[in-house]
Amino acid sequence: MVIISNHQGNFDIPVLVAILPFSPAFIAKDELTRIPLISTWMKALDCLPINRKNPRLAREKISERMKVKGKNPIVLFPEGTRSRGKHTGNLRAGSLKLIFQNKMKVLPVTIMGTYKAFEEKKVIQPAIVTVTFHPLVRTSDYPRQDFPKFLEDIRNIITIYH
Repeated sequence: MVIISNHQGNFDIPVLVAILPFSPAFIAKDELTRIPLISTWMKALDCLPINRKNPRLAREKISERMKVKGKNPIVLFPEGTRSRGKHTGNLRAGSLKLIFQNKMKVLPVTIMGTYKAFEEKKVIQPAIVTVTFHPLVRTSDYPRQDFPKFLEDIRNIITIYH
């Protein structure tokens, strides 16, 4: 299973780690592995660091990880970066295409309010955060040629404001 979520702010990851009943693995830019505390945390969660400057290699690493049985579910933020607000940015199709091709089950998640905890005023402050877990999406329910429909469906599910 892969968890797909919108990505409002820096607190999305701690919120998901706190509320999920298992330890999720995150796909993260490999630059984060050079930050001492974060790199230790990433190893503990079995995160998958990728080089965003080499998309082909990144896709291969993600695809290989999806095929490994018994690993914690991966969390993907297909916007590629934080939106830093309430609106969902454009979804990048690359990682979603891998999910579709590998016939993964998808747990769509919508996070609302984490941007208010930091990004809104550039200072850490209390915020009301809601996390919505949507029904499981089975990519195997889509015809092979219907990736555009899958992409549209995922966007419509995790998007807060259309």
